[in-house]
Amino acid sequence: MIILLDLALLFAAFLSANIALGWGELGSFNVHGDKSGLAGMMGMFMFMIMRWGVLAVALLVAVARGGYPELPGGRGLQSAIVIGVHTVLGVISYRGMEWITHAIQNSNAGPLRFAWMFAFLIPIPVFLAAFWGLHRNWIPKHLIISAIVVVLLVWGHVAGWRAGFVAKT
Repeated sequence: MIILLDLALLFAAFLSANIALGWGELGSFNVHGDKSGLAGMMGMFMFMIMRWGVLAVALLVAVARGGYPELPGGRGLQSAIVIGVHTVLGVISYRGMEWITHAIQNSNAGPLRFAWMFAFLIPIPVFLAAFWGLHRNWIPKHLIISAIVVVLLVWGHVAGWRAGFVAKT
């Protein structure tokens, strides 16, 4: 079961890197140019749903396996806390996409400088929490492999961002 979840997390990380590409495009969008490219943001939204769904399952399995003993209460309360925080972060990410897309439609470049936050600061900690919850006994015994996983996760997001970001000349 855990191997299947790890493969699902790998798939979600691939989706997340592609979402980072979309955030990179949003972060460098020419607000005074053609805005017809914004229609492709629906694909980013669909990737977000898939990523957050896979992460929700991984987080719930981690709770069921006792992956977060530092959280208060039994498994039910822990599940509610984890899914509640996960949902709030998902809503923040979605609303961030709406906020930046709306700014582009109104030719306001100000919010674009915050696109990197939605590409990195929101999804990466959730991935790390899911990985920790699923493998909290394994990680301390395999620090090098765990560090490589974290580096690859961050690198995938940065590479996605850089592929989508178009530098202003």
